[in-house]
Amino acid sequence: MALFVETHLIQNFAPSNLNRDDTGAPKDAIFGGVRRARISSQCLKRSVRLDFRRQGLLAPETLGTRTKKLVEELLRRLPEELREEGEARVRVALSAAGLAVDEEGKTQYLLFLGDREIAGFAKLVQTHWDALGSITAPASSEKKAKKDAKAAVPKEIVDAAAALLDAHGAADVALFGRMLADLPRHNVDAACQVAHAISTHKVEREFDYFTAVDDLGAEDEQGAGMIGTVEFNSACFYRYAAVDVAKLQDNLQGDRGIGTASIQAFIRAAVGAVRIATRSPTVFFFNAVAKMHQNVSIEPLCADCTDPGAKATFCTPRPLQRTLSFAVAKLPRSVQPMSSPRLPQFLHRLACTTALTAMAL
Repeated sequence: MALFVETHLIQNFAPSNLNRDDTGAPKDAIFGGVRRARISSQCLKRSVRLDFRRQGLLAPETLGTRTKKLVEELLRRLPEELREEGEARVRVALSAAGLAVDEEGKTQYLLFLGDREIAGFAKLVQTHWDALGSITAPASSEKKAKKDAKAAVPKEIVDAAAALLDAHGAADVALFGRMLADLPRHNVDAACQVAHAISTHKVEREFDYFTAVDDLGAEDEQGAGMIGTVEFNSACFYRYAAVDVAKLQDNLQGDRGIGTASIQAFIRAAVGAVRIATRSPTVFFFNAVAKMHQNVSIEPLCADCTDPGAKATFCTPRPLQRTLSFAVAKLPRSVQPMSSPRLPQFLHRLACTTALTAMAL
C-alpha cells in the first residue's frame, strides 16, 4: 500500500508582498471566479529548502546546492595551493560529465547538485590532476565544443565523472527533484509535490505610496529624497503538499536514515518556513509552533495519542509541556485563548505522524 504524508496548512499574513511577478506586483490567480492571492510553489519550496539549512534540520552533507557558479565552488573546495591552476582542470572535469561552462565561468543553467556530488568532483580533480592538466579546456559552451571536449578526456575520467551524478544522499534533491537538460538520465523525479498557496478569499490589489527623506538635506529643503508606490495585499492562505514515501526512499537509494530525517525536516519546515523579509507579528502562531516542534525529541510511548489499532506510537508529552507555556506567551493576546487548548493536540498529531512515517520507512 502506498504511503503519503500530506500537509494542509492555513496561514495568515499581514499586508505584504510575499511573492512578486514580473511587474513587481504580488502574484495572484483567478480561482472560483474571483481573484485570489497566490504564492508560487517554487517560492514555497525554496523557503523550505533554506529552512533545512538555516534551522539545522538536516546535516549539510545531505543537502544540495542550486547554482551556476559550480566552477567557483569547486575551486573553493580545492587546497589553496591548487586554486590558481585549478580552473582549467575543473572545466575539463565538468566537460567529462557533459556539463559545459561559458566564458564567464558559469554553467549554462542552474544545476541542483548534492553536496556529495560536488565534493566528488573536487576529489576527481585532485585525483586526476596531471591528466586533466594535459587537456585543453573547452573554449565555449556550444554543443560541438562540448562534444569535442568530452571526446578528448580519457574514458576512465569520463566514467568516473558520470558516476558522480547519482544524487545519492541529497535529501532536498530527492524531495523536490531536478532536471539536467543535457543529461536526462541524471534527472530526478520529485518525491514531494507542492501546490501553489491560494488565498481562502477574494483579494484586491492595494498600493502603498511611500516617501523617503534625505537625512542630510538642508533645513530649508522641502520634499522627499525619493517617492514611489509598491503593490501589496493581505490574505489567509491555504497551503498543501504531499510526500510519496516510497518514491523518496527510491530517490535516496534505500537510505532509511536520511529518508526518515527528510520527512521529519519537511514537516517542520513546511509549518515554519516563510519568507524572511515578510515575517511579522501576525505569523507568531506558526513560528511558535515550528520552534516548539523543533525543540522536541521523539520519545516512545504516549497514552494520550496511542492508536488502539497500532502496535506502537511515539510522542513527546513532557517536552511539549515544557515548551508550550513559552510559545503561547509569545502569541498575540487576542489569539492566546483560542490557541492554548489546541496547540498540544496539534503537536501531538504532528509528532506521531512523523514517528509513524519513520517506522514505515
